[in-house]
Amino acid sequence: MILKRLRSALAFFAPAPYNPTLVFLFFLSYYISRFLPNVTAAEIGYPRWRVALAALAIAVLLSGAFAGVTILFARYRRWSSNNFFSYYIEISAGLALVGYLRSLVRPLAEKNFGLSFGFDITSSPVLFFWASVITLFVFSLMHRAERTIMGRLARADNLVEKLESDRRELVRADEQTRKQMTQFLHDRVQSELMVLAMRIETVGDRLDGENILELSQITSRLEKIRRTDLKLVGQILSPNIDGMGLETAIVELSLQLDSGIDFDIDVEDNLVNHDEQLALGVYRIVEQAFVNAITHGPAKKVVVKLSRVSDDTIQIAVSDDGPGADIAKTVSGVGTAVIDSWVSILKATKVVSSKPGMGFTLTVTIPLDLSRQ
Repeated sequence: MILKRLRSALAFFAPAPYNPTLVFLFFLSYYISRFLPNVTAAEIGYPRWRVALAALAIAVLLSGAFAGVTILFARYRRWSSNNFFSYYIEISAGLALVGYLRSLVRPLAEKNFGLSFGFDITSSPVLFFWASVITLFVFSLMHRAERTIMGRLARADNLVEKLESDRRELVRADEQTRKQMTQFLHDRVQSELMVLAMRIETVGDRLDGENILELSQITSRLEKIRRTDLKLVGQILSPNIDGMGLETAIVELSLQLDSGIDFDIDVEDNLVNHDEQLALGVYRIVEQAFVNAITHGPAKKVVVKLSRVSDDTIQIAVSDDGPGADIAKTVSGVGTAVIDSWVSILKATKVVSSKPGMGFTLTVTIPLDLSRQ
């Protein structure tokens, strides 16, 4: 039990990386509180200002000296920074330097400004020892709080990094699934439909009259599904944005949704400049915004505007005239997760605004990587 408590005590006083700012502020607050009675005792007006400025200058000098020592030790030490005794010696060296400087400025400060320094820690080994122990204790408290904060920040950073990784994986899995489905439709379903059409034609050769006409219509329908409908589905799943252009791809998407919504689409020329990832991200964000407008409708009109708002920024704005909702009470779905994933990948910012009866407006601002333009 005793050893356990001893280990806990040593762990509390364990060496920690210096924070010169905290060290400076600690000593500055000490000396200012030390000199404050002398300042308030001075005559109001110029004499008080004179004493106050002198006190501040001396406090900054002594506090800066200790902070400077910690910077030098952290940068140039040739011994272990994790050894408790070397850590204690470093703190003692800082106190000794401050004590030496105090002995230099003390006569001048007391004689000309009436500043009282109190006891001199270097006047007695016992005083110096206890001063070093108290300083070690204060440093341990500061560093303990700092370690706690830094630990929480590190855990938060890990969670953010994991979230971003999960979002990238979501987008990767989504795009991979879409490509696999497109490939399946092209290689398997189209082939099966073509074989079925050929077999139907073979059967039709043995029929006559109305049966032949009906069979011919069925064959034509199958051929339309194979040549047109499946092609359009594949285009929606995995659009050739670079080949057809971003605006055309979005217009084709709006037509294929067959939702009865009036889409007003305005895409600025050369918006993405053949940046495949950016173009795909913009397309997917707009696609999910369309799906949300249909799902959370009924909306009669959706307005899409993709524009460059500055040399290094583009903006997506999708608004609808649907019933809207209270943003605080809306529940995020898969579509929102896809949008958020692309927003994260593109280092963009997203704003969703809505009120009951006022529709939804999605605004995504995307910074451009000018090196890719």
